Amino acid sequence: MAKKNKDIQLDANGFRKFGMRDCLAYAAGDFGCNMSFALKGTMAIFWTQFMGMDLWYSLLLIGSGALVFFITNYRTVLGCY
Repeated sequence: MAKKNKDIQLDANGFRKFGMRDCLAYAAGDFGCNMSFALKGTMAIFWTQFMGMDLWYSLLLIGSGALVFFITNYRTVLGCY
């Protein structure tokens, strides 16, 4: 059985049309970003209120995690592909 070749639909500028797969990928990315933001807030409350950690130490911990993320993903953060 031969595979069917799907014709790629292009818009007026010659780019591929934005499909359902693209919408799902953007939704999953937005969901992941929102969950990481919520986790940072929850963990900051946990560290300062329940574990008794000083606020500045918890900010240093969260900031160092953000710095590591930026260093490891600098190409996508800066838009260089």
